[in-house]
Amino acid sequence: MTAKVVQRGTGVYDVTVDVARGPVHFSSVTAHLVDQNTLSVTLNKSYSHTTIVSQPPHPAIPASLSSNAMERLHVFTGGHKTTLVLPSPKWLLSLGGDMISTKGALKAPMPSLIVEMKVKVGDRVEKGQAVVVIESMKTETVLRADSAGVVKAIGCKAGEMVEEGRELVDIEADE
Repeated sequence: MTAKVVQRGTGVYDVTVDVARGPVHFSSVTAHLVDQNTLSVTLNKSYSHTTIVSQPPHPAIPASLSSNAMERLHVFTGGHKTTLVLPSPKWLLSLGGDMISTKGALKAPMPSLIVEMKVKVGDRVEKGQAVVVIESMKTETVLRADSAGVVKAIGCKAGEMVEEGRELVDIEADE
């Protein structure tokens, strides 16, 4: 899904959202920032306050195409939470390596509580397989293997608090 926002005047926007069935257009949407994290919006005569919390990756984690190294926007509105994963800009990708490529290490993308380890040393994993479940800001996140391989080391255990960038699982990728 992509969205295009065009400012028509102070606090007034046209929004086009491309979804599977085609573009959806909203004209003259009024919006303004209430504070650093709260957006007030009137859409189709419905008023809402939306809280948006940015979660950038740790500065020690190089930019990559891995979702673990991308900025997240947590959007809270109407009693629901949606997380948007923002791809790293191309210029930033050109500066660094992949966080997974460091010995095949899967690192904590944020300070977290380890909820569940889904693998143990010696396990064979497939690309996209759930490896670790973490919790941060009362939200569970499943970290997945970036490639198929064998688990060589585990650097955490269930119930442990880990810092951002900590190596959680080392996967030796298949050749």
